[in-house]
Amino acid sequence: MPDIGLLTESLYLFGILYFLLEIVAIYYAFHAVLNTRTSQAAIAWAISLIIIPILILPLYWVFGNKRFHGYKDSFRQASLDDIETARIAFEQYHAHDIENLQSVTRTVANLHHLPFTSHNRAQLLINGESTYKAMFKSITEAQDYVLLQFYIIKNDHVGEAFRRLLTEKMQQGVRVYFLYDNLGSYSLSRRYLQELRDAGAHVSSFNQREGVGKYLHINFRNHRKILIVDGLKAFVGGLNLGLEYLGEDLAMGYWRDTHVMLEGPSVQATQGVFVKDWYWSVGTVPELNWTIEAPDKCPGEQNIMVLDTGPADSLPVCSLFLLDYPQSSAIFR
Repeated sequence: MPDIGLLTESLYLFGILYFLLEIVAIYYAFHAVLNTRTSQAAIAWAISLIIIPILILPLYWVFGNKRFHGYKDSFRQASLDDIETARIAFEQYHAHDIENLQSVTRTVANLHHLPFTSHNRAQLLINGESTYKAMFKSITEAQDYVLLQFYIIKNDHVGEAFRRLLTEKMQQGVRVYFLYDNLGSYSLSRRYLQELRDAGAHVSSFNQREGVGKYLHINFRNHRKILIVDGLKAFVGGLNLGLEYLGEDLAMGYWRDTHVMLEGPSVQATQGVFVKDWYWSVGTVPELNWTIEAPDKCPGEQNIMVLDTGPADSLPVCSLFLLDYPQSSAIFR
């Protein structure tokens, strides 16, 4: 027969431990309500933590860490005189009183540090073929530096073609700063990265944290797709580097995405986004071109705002911005 006394003692000890665990879970349930950016996620975390704390607490410690402490603070500590100068220069390109855009500009003014700027040119790139062709042309014309940031970079012939072109440009004295997400680009080989480093590229993965803290940022991913050449042209949009964007991945099937090529003050704004992510990952700020052409020499007359959002924002900036979208939808068509 089982020892009744030992069983009772074990149950008593288990009860005490579970009670303490529940207290901790209630604390984190309040933490989720106060810190999670959306009400849906806050309710889901709070209820789950209270009902099944033994399972949800470890998940919350890893995936519920939405503040990503240090991302914005580290950037504020950097020496950013050139960037501040560029930010001041944006004022002469500030696009005031854009027709049908008053509510959006008010929202952006409250959420973001950069305004809509005038004297830009944007070229829509409607598929992988047109995007990669334009990117290759711009990299080929690079004289000073190339900045690349992608969530997914693959070892297929698209990724290899970019690596060969970058290597060729570095042999001509062009600097290359290469930033990738180590989860999205999990299949990217060490050989690929080492060949870039051997050729002279500055290479880093995003969220390259040290110590135990890096495991608490496992869901702090960077999905941006940015290419900047000499501070004169910027590419942003939905395309990563891979053959599926050319419709050549049989498993993926036909896949079409959209990119845009920017010229004008919006390039420096996009460059600031890259530098913020680069500084978070590496701790240094590259020497870049922050000069904006005089308005009469800028390439176009389009009004553009670069709105960089992410999980480190204290507010759901992108969602709040899109809430104003229907009121001004005519300007986005």
